[in-house]
Amino acid sequence: MFGKKSALEYRADRGEIVEKMRDMLDRAAAENRDFTDAEIEDYEVLEAKQEKIAAHVGRMEKGDLLNYEMDQPFRPPSKPIALAGQEYASNQPKRIIPANESFADATGVPRLPNGITLGGVLRGMAGAGMTPEIRNALSIGTDAAGGYTVPTALMAQLIDALRAKSVCNAAGCQTVTLDTQQTNVARMDSDPVASWRAEAASVAESDPTFTNVQFNAKSLAVLVKVSVELLQDSINVEQALMNAFAQSLALTLDSAALYGTGASNQPTGIINTTGINTVSMGANGAALTGYGDLVDAYYELAADNAGPPSAAIMAPRTLAEYAKLVDGNSQPLQKPDLVSGLPFHTTTNMPVDETQGTATDASSIIVGDFSQLWIGIRQQLRIELLKEHYMENLQIGFIAHLRADIALAHPQSFCRIQGVIPA
Repeated sequence: MFGKKSALEYRADRGEIVEKMRDMLDRAAAENRDFTDAEIEDYEVLEAKQEKIAAHVGRMEKGDLLNYEMDQPFRPPSKPIALAGQEYASNQPKRIIPANESFADATGVPRLPNGITLGGVLRGMAGAGMTPEIRNALSIGTDAAGGYTVPTALMAQLIDALRAKSVCNAAGCQTVTLDTQQTNVARMDSDPVASWRAEAASVAESDPTFTNVQFNAKSLAVLVKVSVELLQDSINVEQALMNAFAQSLALTLDSAALYGTGASNQPTGIINTTGINTVSMGANGAALTGYGDLVDAYYELAADNAGPPSAAIMAPRTLAEYAKLVDGNSQPLQKPDLVSGLPFHTTTNMPVDETQGTATDASSIIVGDFSQLWIGIRQQLRIELLKEHYMENLQIGFIAHLRADIALAHPQSFCRIQGVIPA
């Protein structure tokens, strides 16, 4: 069945088969009928053939990628990656990716030809701009149900786009690539303790405590509806589609990373993780009068031998309250040196309706070393196309589905300032 064709040529062959299958489904739907026995037989033959081609192409591409990696010279990492207080470094692909490093570069995914973007692929899925290059990119991931498993290079495009829109990424969180539904990463919870000893005396035992950070990939999905006219006529619809998916996924991941409850299929976020530090603004909350709360947070982190905080994340209302602080001469209040260089980041994912005693309009600030916040993402993205469901309004729906989880490498590296109420 298989000759000396390239993977690209086999992709094109599979695309033609899948197109025939779609034509059969569309024809039966247009005639409002089920398949005949002969059509069922023909469809099953096509389905089996395209599955065999997909499996063969997958093996070819894995072999090509392996050959490419084996041909590369050894390159020591330019800088170590922090791993719960330890220094971690490995050759490509990396499992833990710092906030300032491209996901695509770190994972070493193959480069796509120029002009192939996730937005272009989505447009092609809807039949509003199918080029041969996009057809080839799509066909390898197509299944008989009409869904698409997006190629890893396009997945990396989306992850880098959503990381660019993530406030947690801006604060310095790290991304962990998950290869399975459940992934364990070791962390050291307590350091070994050195001790003085006399000559020839035995060395006192002091074992470090290691535990697992366990990621259990949870389902995250978003539905985007687009009009047929927009898909056909807009010159920037590809970028708009990418932005819509990236923005939605970034906001939801940020929300889970900050406030995830661990229930209702959510990950557990910083606020609900056992072991983080807290600073209270009082039994009934209090308005900001200076930067003392941030200094207290610094103290709590230092008392746990945590690294210096990389950022403070707060609600926009809280940032405005800080900006309004003035000294006795009605001049803007200067920050103490200790917190003068601390970046402030805002997000509406920080609520302003928390309850603290009698206050129901309280908010929190999260101060910490956000490199100890890990967002785990499976390297697989699935897209479902909903053509008929919204067609009565001449709209097409896209459902993007990926799997992710949240973990703290070192909970003591975070402090929650709670009970901030408006002045």
